[in-house]
Amino acid sequence: MRSGSSTRAFALWATTLIGAGCSAEDAAVGQAPLARAEALEDIARAEGLLFAIHPEPARHVSHAVLEAAFEDVRRNLPAELTRAELYQRLAPVLARVADGHTGLRPPGPRSPPLALVAHRGALYLAADLPGAPAGSRVEELLHHPGPAWVARCLALASGAGEARKEQALGSVLAFLVDEARDSEDGGLPLTLTLPDGTRRRLPAVSPPASSPRLPARVAALPGGAVYLALRTMTGTDHEVEAFFVSLFRWLDATEASGVVVDLRNNRGGSTYVGDLLLSHLSDRPYRLFGQKRWRVSREMQAYLREQWSGTAFEGYLRAEPGTDFVEVPEVVARPSLGPRFQGPAVLLIGRDTLSAAMMTANAAEDFGLAMLVGEPTSSSPNYFGEVYRTELRHSGLTLEISSAEFVRANGNHADAAPVRPTRHVRSPPGRPPGPSDDAVRVALDGLRALASREP
Repeated sequence: MRSGSSTRAFALWATTLIGAGCSAEDAAVGQAPLARAEALEDIARAEGLLFAIHPEPARHVSHAVLEAAFEDVRRNLPAELTRAELYQRLAPVLARVADGHTGLRPPGPRSPPLALVAHRGALYLAADLPGAPAGSRVEELLHHPGPAWVARCLALASGAGEARKEQALGSVLAFLVDEARDSEDGGLPLTLTLPDGTRRRLPAVSPPASSPRLPARVAALPGGAVYLALRTMTGTDHEVEAFFVSLFRWLDATEASGVVVDLRNNRGGSTYVGDLLLSHLSDRPYRLFGQKRWRVSREMQAYLREQWSGTAFEGYLRAEPGTDFVEVPEVVARPSLGPRFQGPAVLLIGRDTLSAAMMTANAAEDFGLAMLVGEPTSSSPNYFGEVYRTELRHSGLTLEISSAEFVRANGNHADAAPVRPTRHVRSPPGRPPGPSDDAVRVALDGLRALASREP
């Protein structure tokens, strides 16, 4: 099968997703201690923005409890503290909002020193190490039990329920491990239980060299089918459009028998990417969400004017601050920008299918656009999103606040169920998804079943 055209388009998309990092000057500023007055100003800013922007911050805990939690942080501030200390005091307060997006990003690296994932309160390797394969359970890391690391992360990360919080563990764990290993000379002693039950101690693991997390992967599957791992819903409109047009032209030219789209490791981004994908897979009417209730605030309006151009948000930008701007999309067939795939399609979903990726899977579920294979998502498509981001002035910590509430594609506000697969396949924790695992094999059976029903 020829792959040149899709590879070229993909390379263009990938260049926009590799972060440039921060300068030495930025790092030095972040390490400077904060005076109590500076920390108080950042806390007041975070509290004020939360209540101005979020459509319902008290969904899971009352306003009085939130206000008391902010006041408790203020009352117990020392005369001087680092931004890491402020993060550990303030993050648990914002985590009480429990919506999966609202929260405080930790200082320091944004990916863990080792590829680790949490599942049901335990910690697992998510990539092979010398002498220990992915899927090994972490019994101890830096002389602390694996479950203790997870528990600390859950207190700092935002999410509706433990499963959703575990998806945000990566950057929080990176921060906690970096804080703890200052006295370990850079080593990371690990005690593991391997998948075969063997217990093994690795005295001083060196973190593997990091590599860019590419946004997509295309591979051939048996029987002429094609595997597409879509790992993000981010990227500029032009780049993502070019990728999908090129990909689906290639699928048309090679007469692929079916497509397996892997969203199991996709944490979301823009719903436009999901819309583009579905428009190339089906000509059936659908919508990505049933309703969007968007809290109007001057802060979010200013943020949109700064971050976006065009007419997409005109209605919201004209709305009166303090009101709710409600969108109810029509159920319509979308025109595709290039060839529409005529064969059967399967979407792979799981606990790490989040945000815009979850909405894409939910639209496919509710409107019968594709078969779903895998595990249920870790949260419901009735959720909060449309995130406002800003840096707190003195600490430089990044504050994120949801500004809108979404209702699942079928419009059922009361349905708190996650997106569920048509065919359930369990993925062992820590095992990276790929084109040769059990879920893909089941997906291939699904493609054959779908093909046999087509006229």
